[in-house]
Amino acid sequence: MAALCPAPTPFPSNSTIHRRFAIQAKSNPEAPAIETLGYAALDAAANQLAQELRTRGASRGHFVAVARRLSADVAIAWLAVLKCGAAYLPIDPDLPAERIAFMLADARVEHVVADATLASRFARPGLQVICPERDAAHIAAGEAGAPPDDAGPDDPAYVIYTSGSTGTPKGVVVPHRAVMRLVCDTDYVQIRPDDVVAQLANPAFDASTFEFWGPLLNGARIVPIGKTTAVDPRALASTLARERVSTLFITTALFNAVARDAPDAFRGCRAVLFGGEAVEPRWVHAVRTAGAPERLLHVYGPTETTTFATWHEVDELALNAATVPIGRPIANTLVSVLRADREPAAPGEPGEIWIGGPGVALGYLARPDLTAERFVEDPSNAVPRGIWYRTGDRARSSDDGAVEFLGRVDHQIKLRGHRVELGEIEAAIARMPQVREAVVSVVGDTSDSRQIVAHVVRADPTVPPPANVYSELRRTLPDYMLPATIVWLPALPLNASGKIDRRALEVPDAVATRRGGVPTPPRDMLEEVLLRIWQELLGDNEIGVLDHFFDVGGHSLLAARLVDAIEQQTGVAIPLTAMFTDDTVAGLAAALREGAPNGGAPILSFNEGKEGPAFVFLHGDFTGGGFYSRALVQALGPDQPVLLVHPHGLVDASVPDTIEAMAAERIEALRKLRPHGPYVVGGHCNGAFVAFEMARRLIEQGERVPAVIVIEARAPGGVGPGEASSERGSWVTFDASGAPRVVTARDRQSDFWLRYLRAMDRYAGHPAPVHLVVVRSRELHDARKDLGWSTLAASVEVHEVPGNHTTLITRHLGELAKVVRGAIERAAQRQASRG
Repeated sequence: MAALCPAPTPFPSNSTIHRRFAIQAKSNPEAPAIETLGYAALDAAANQLAQELRTRGASRGHFVAVARRLSADVAIAWLAVLKCGAAYLPIDPDLPAERIAFMLADARVEHVVADATLASRFARPGLQVICPERDAAHIAAGEAGAPPDDAGPDDPAYVIYTSGSTGTPKGVVVPHRAVMRLVCDTDYVQIRPDDVVAQLANPAFDASTFEFWGPLLNGARIVPIGKTTAVDPRALASTLARERVSTLFITTALFNAVARDAPDAFRGCRAVLFGGEAVEPRWVHAVRTAGAPERLLHVYGPTETTTFATWHEVDELALNAATVPIGRPIANTLVSVLRADREPAAPGEPGEIWIGGPGVALGYLARPDLTAERFVEDPSNAVPRGIWYRTGDRARSSDDGAVEFLGRVDHQIKLRGHRVELGEIEAAIARMPQVREAVVSVVGDTSDSRQIVAHVVRADPTVPPPANVYSELRRTLPDYMLPATIVWLPALPLNASGKIDRRALEVPDAVATRRGGVPTPPRDMLEEVLLRIWQELLGDNEIGVLDHFFDVGGHSLLAARLVDAIEQQTGVAIPLTAMFTDDTVAGLAAALREGAPNGGAPILSFNEGKEGPAFVFLHGDFTGGGFYSRALVQALGPDQPVLLVHPHGLVDASVPDTIEAMAAERIEALRKLRPHGPYVVGGHCNGAFVAFEMARRLIEQGERVPAVIVIEARAPGGVGPGEASSERGSWVTFDASGAPRVVTARDRQSDFWLRYLRAMDRYAGHPAPVHLVVVRSRELHDARKDLGWSTLAASVEVHEVPGNHTTLITRHLGELAKVVRGAIERAAQRQASRG
């Protein structure tokens, strides 16, 4: 079988992922690996967890599910699973419960490594759940060092589930050797110990294989980038520059968005890889014109061939180019473009891409029929294991051998980086008793406009379309697979051959069901302005103010553009996170009017009735309405009572002139919700001043305040982020990416900011008999370890969290929550010991 194939290059084909990592950890133990962990620390943490897994029975031949949100925790868990001889199954916690249950059953999972906040989702007979934080003491007491290593290069390393055309997901089983071929001693990219590699992908998607193992098996550093930053082009550009990211993979859809709004974002990178769906050459031109990275690589590869199979370096591109080639095979990979008779297609002749080599997966888990269909034996043994993978992708090769992608031979699509089998959506709809048959298609020409549309025939045409279609589909399908619109037809159109005529599916008079429901008209001028912005961006005039953005064709990339458009037309900025709190026009209008979607209440109560000291938290955030605080509440857990306090001016009609008056008013509101302590009082930024003053006054009033937690705030009299210089009419604040900037009074539309900041300037503070917990970001420049608070408290402890003034409460929220949770627990213990 003729194939495109670069000359074979040596790579550690007989090693395994964890052995290769151990070599890196031994040779450079103190080198930074991920977040705060160096290589030796990451290795040690993985060894401890691996010993725990072995003790509980996980070993070679097992699949261990991993549901962890923080990237560092994911790295530890994956390494631990491999070290105990098993293979990992990455779980996206946001998937529907039924879909997760299917994967666990299909892979016969007996062990899950999960965050404590996710553990309850996996509570079922026969499933052991290990929570590293909850079980930390027990894990630490186990044996040191790695367990006996009996895994081989052909053993499974992981299984990733992809959409299935038969209606159920299918698990792709990838061996260690395939990963080694992807990232070790290859030709398309060279990752060195001095590289910084961005980690953007959901761990449950195969791009994460490159993002984690590329750096960790080559001694480089991983920089995790959270979703809200990743989908905001300007914030992403700032992060790439600040973290000095040298290498990253980015989906084509996200690449297009960055190219549109921040085309010079990749200027400082050494290698930028993009792929995942058909590329629009105009956005490649935009990046190359604004400031391209040293190397811009268009990559291609199905999950079944371990992330990447081909690459094309875009060093030149004709202005009228219709596409960008996917190029030639990466090292130790074979690619053939074959006709239907399995003979090589001539240059320029369309055919199907077949891929061979050590990167080919072992097959589909427990699906011998599908495996035999797609993983085809080659009697000539031209490839290792004698197996070729039939991709189902159409392509043609040019005279110089470069491959050009043409589309699919079936109904599989790529939608903003997600692999979607339209047949799985059709099967999910057809399972509903009210449905006779369904056909699903995709409309729209660009990554922004593409939407899934379902054409459905009712089982009983005399009965109106059911109202529960979307609620039923959400039980089994992830959000990105839900149709934007369902068109109800009396019958599906057929062509002369009796087959469904897909070109005739658009029926103007058909009854349609939108994910957003019946449109509700705007009720005031602001909603009308916002609704017009939505309609223009989404190209849909049938949207109402109560429709959810993510239910009417919106997605995270468009959300970033929407926030920018709102700021341009209203003059007011709202955080991108607002879109993930209430993604309706009405909700955004409320956020713009009030700064928060909570009806003007100064204090919100969460987890009422739980035992222990309440955490009274003053978020201090004007521009964002404290949206991150909701995430902090969730991170602290369902058993921690929290009283979330808004700063004056955000939901109040006026701002008192002094911090003392603010504290007095908030104490009055606090006692209406929780008359007596104990209270652990905390505050971030400007909220810390009011928090400290509230604590001092509560103690004077005889209440118990076992701790005060001040986050990223200098003591009264200091000059810090969002604090001083208000008497001069300006102050320092931070934008969404964490970059500092000077803001003047004339930049604000009201004077409440200036009133609040003047009150802070005048506040001197008075000593109080409290235990103070100071939490500061790693990037805060202040030689005083305690930020000046020691003179005001009986005792002080200091903690440092990664990030800066903004990112410590967004991207590093998990680490912040650990510190806060620990401080509250110690406060409770001190309170208990005092009786």
